[in-house]
Amino acid sequence: MEKRPNLSKILTLPAIKENINEFVSNAKSTTEKGELFCKWVLKFIFELDDDTIEDSILISGPGDNGVDAFFETNNELIVIQCKYDTAHNTNSMVRTGVQFENHLLREGDYTNANQVFMDYLDKIGEYLTTPENGRDDLDADYRVKQIAFYYITNSEFKPNDTKEQEVQKGKIERISSNVTIEFIDIQGIHRMILKSQFELPDEYREKKQTIWLKNQFVTGYTCVAEVSIKDFYYFLRKVIEYIFFSNVRNYLPASTINKEIAKTFRDADKDFWLLNNGITILCDDFEIPKEFSKGFCIDLFAPQIVNGCQTASVIYKEFEQLRRKPNSKELIDLKEGTILVKIIKDKHHSQRDGIIRCTNRQNVVSAMDFYALDKFQKELKEKFAEYGYFYEIQRKESQFIKYKYSKTTFKPGKNLMNKEYNYLTGDKFSFVLTVKEVIQAYAAGLHGKIIKASHNIGELAPDTSDSRDLFNTKTNGDVRYFLYPVLIAKYANYFLGYGSRKSGVPILEEGPDYRKTTLSLFVYSYFRLLCRFLKLPQLLILNTLDDDDPFKIPLETMEKIFKSEEINKYLLGMVDDVLFNFFDDTSIKERMGKNITRFMKSDIEKQEVLATLTAKMDSFLTKTKYNSQKIQKAKDIIGN
Repeated sequence: MEKRPNLSKILTLPAIKENINEFVSNAKSTTEKGELFCKWVLKFIFELDDDTIEDSILISGPGDNGVDAFFETNNELIVIQCKYDTAHNTNSMVRTGVQFENHLLREGDYTNANQVFMDYLDKIGEYLTTPENGRDDLDADYRVKQIAFYYITNSEFKPNDTKEQEVQKGKIERISSNVTIEFIDIQGIHRMILKSQFELPDEYREKKQTIWLKNQFVTGYTCVAEVSIKDFYYFLRKVIEYIFFSNVRNYLPASTINKEIAKTFRDADKDFWLLNNGITILCDDFEIPKEFSKGFCIDLFAPQIVNGCQTASVIYKEFEQLRRKPNSKELIDLKEGTILVKIIKDKHHSQRDGIIRCTNRQNVVSAMDFYALDKFQKELKEKFAEYGYFYEIQRKESQFIKYKYSKTTFKPGKNLMNKEYNYLTGDKFSFVLTVKEVIQAYAAGLHGKIIKASHNIGELAPDTSDSRDLFNTKTNGDVRYFLYPVLIAKYANYFLGYGSRKSGVPILEEGPDYRKTTLSLFVYSYFRLLCRFLKLPQLLILNTLDDDDPFKIPLETMEKIFKSEEINKYLLGMVDDVLFNFFDDTSIKERMGKNITRFMKSDIEKQEVLATLTAKMDSFLTKTKYNSQKIQKAKDIIGN
């Protein structure tokens, strides 16, 4: 297996600067450069797709009052101001801070504000709690949502900038506990890109950091310790810039788990030891703890929190809030709780994936996150690369694909292996396939797991019973079994509107457009219709008495079908027609009513429902006069 490239050597600061300059190089004015830089930020830091980027920047222009872009994701409102090159200075940073503060307080003259900005202010109101609600009201709805402001520049901050950032940060974050603001320069951009790859920058690898332990014991490569939450906070303050680079997920500020951790911190910090699972730190090396009158002191090299990100982040955030109060020292000293910390030495990262997988199982980690640690998926990634596709098994991994692999043999894009499939994805396709969409299409299309692919994706995570059905010693690792279903999903989405909230195709006279919620059903239907197509008397590739099992289709036959744009588009169109007739069927209408979501979650896999779907397929397939030419064409292509 190809060794994973050292991304810190590829994603260097000069490379990122060059990337930004290249991205804005066609701009005809300073203003246009600023607009393109904002798009670069949205694309490569926040990794939005092109449509979402365009929606996000609608606010920008006359009357935007300092907002270049905003969007919502996972109960978080992201608000961005970008400054390209010399547009950044201390005054511009202060001005942006004041504007953000006014947005939160709804102060200022907005007579000339554009309509999108006014909609944005309303959105702020939905997310924002007023100071009167109090910071300790953990049951208030505002604790569920988060507002995150960002000031981002490709310039480099100066010492005076850093001082002013603290002032602005204090003013804005005091308004409400669910508001944060981050100031990010080119160095910060570099760190964010590396963090998205779990890659610790070289500048931190040789740093030694100290943490005080209350009690401890060392066994083998592990130190297990009881650490006061105060000492842990002081440790975090020294390493906060890089301590979370290897965490399998990012801090989730609005999660229910974090609310409970914060509640424990505020109301019962002495119970932290009993109520919290603790924190796991991986490091390249540590020295044997030394005993002092205060306790034990241990030195760590390149420490990374791989489990307990949420706990550590809440501890840091809560202490930071206390630190801003007038009587901060007394308030901090009152916190007497302790927490379990496990420190593991793993210099060559040989145990890293296994440790992350096991230690994170106790918390609610996104199911898809664990595919980044799965050996089969890593091997599959290399096979996708042969076909010119970047298989993203780790969230945000595709950031800077073009640039981080510029010195390697793999560059995603059109090649001889995929050129005959490109009709399924269109000209704007990035050749990036995420693990979520691949697994969803594979599970629905080849295994018939429509409901789990659409609504219970967590049950397909590695090491679950369903995952073991999909991936086991009998699983055929030929990449085409994974590529073909996702290509069908791409076509259905891009060209037919399935799964797209923007489809707007009027299908039924009453009720919702079924296409929005039936992408997995389309993929399932395609492969069953293909089975029945290959059972036609004129073809007889499959035995008519066999089940409609896509795995019984010879891969060579399937490949020939997929490389024939004419035949495959014919089949794809037939699937679309089948589903139209299926949802227009009286029995299906009666069963579904106006609640298509409930129908897709509970009824779609029932035997009588699938029997109706199969009957619709057979109805189209038996229209001999309509199909005869296509069947003969398919016969010629397949070679029978």
